[in-house]
Amino acid sequence: MPDTRLFQALTFWNLWGKGRFEVGLERDARAGLLPWLDRPEVIALTGLRRSGKSTLMRQLVTSLVERGTPERDTLFVNFEEPIFLEQPLDAAALDRVFNTYFELARPQSIPHLFLDEIHNVVGWERWVRSRTETGRAHITVSGSSSQLLAPDLAPVLTGRHLAHTLWPLSFPEFLRFVGLTITNQADLLAQAPRVRQELARYLREGGLPEVVLADSTGIRNTLLKQYFRDLLYRDVVSRHQVRDIRGLETLAHHYLVNTGNLISYNRLKNSYGLAMDAIRSYTRYLDESFLIREVPRFSHKVTSQIRSPRKVYAVDVGMRNAVAFRFSEDLGRLAETVVFNHLMRDEATRIFYFQDRGECDFLIWRGDRAEAAIQVCYDPEDNLPKRETAGLEEAMAATGLSEGLILTHNLAATLRDESDRRIRAVPLWQWLWEAAPSR
Repeated sequence: MPDTRLFQALTFWNLWGKGRFEVGLERDARAGLLPWLDRPEVIALTGLRRSGKSTLMRQLVTSLVERGTPERDTLFVNFEEPIFLEQPLDAAALDRVFNTYFELARPQSIPHLFLDEIHNVVGWERWVRSRTETGRAHITVSGSSSQLLAPDLAPVLTGRHLAHTLWPLSFPEFLRFVGLTITNQADLLAQAPRVRQELARYLREGGLPEVVLADSTGIRNTLLKQYFRDLLYRDVVSRHQVRDIRGLETLAHHYLVNTGNLISYNRLKNSYGLAMDAIRSYTRYLDESFLIREVPRFSHKVTSQIRSPRKVYAVDVGMRNAVAFRFSEDLGRLAETVVFNHLMRDEATRIFYFQDRGECDFLIWRGDRAEAAIQVCYDPEDNLPKRETAGLEEAMAATGLSEGLILTHNLAATLRDESDRRIRAVPLWQWLWEAAPSR
């Protein structure tokens, strides 16, 4: 029998119940996902908690209805809602949701299901595969762990899913969210003073949508600290049954404070008294939950990459600043972190740092060749110390690149090194807009 109490909850959450969604400002990801909604593949959305996955799913529902899909042919379910905490979440619970919706909402054709925070449901993978393979539903799922796409989803849905990571707001998205419309490069240059001002805020507050839209600095900081706690306890401690919570918090805090720095597991072991296995496991959990990302050192030898220290980056600088209680003294590291967060959106590339006599922040590989060497020199005085150009020149020479890029505070220039390779200095605010995927 259909569950009428459950149906009342579903009615409240869906367009066919209340006629509209609070969908917020449009994310760039929506346009790319729309063509996939009528295909048989499962769309799997992952990303940092509070990065906007739920809102994006509601935007997709709205887009379907706007292009002619009947409202009752869509179903949005958030499995972190209180009604789902009352009993075990498993395949039987999914059956109950699906059957209740089908019997009482009466969709007219193959429905579009949007299952938010699906990782809370035990056995969801085979349930989803069964419904899609039999043509009973088009399904989009989301979760705040990259493991949604690894041991859970991939073996069951190999070749049957589209994976998409939703990152915090890109800088062009951030500008739209704060009410600054930039339509072309001429507009960008004309509004450069305001754009630079907003970049300073972006470096300070990050790109989590609700934080960006909050009314005050105090509210933003409170939200960011709560998001950090939720991530640790709900996405790591609860999911992985972590017992040494203090050790996990210490390691997470260390990584956020040291964004853009080299890390050594041996030094962490000696500094905090954590077992090496715990450090490796906790680091993996924090990576899976999108708190941090690690970047290996470039080497043609895989063993050298594995043995070398890695750099660590926070996925959202706003959360990092709220937890670390530091900002102005770390502008260079924050700018470097923002550049990394921009680069990692292109999942077809691999990101390394380069280190020999000097260091280059980012070496980007696409396929079997180097695509770009990037140095970040965010000096408000716009000085370019020789060490910055030297490390970039080394990386270019080692990989055969004829051009390198230095991202600056506000300096724009073109230089030539001793081998006549070109080095472009470009303001960070300009590059973040011009290099965005939507440009």
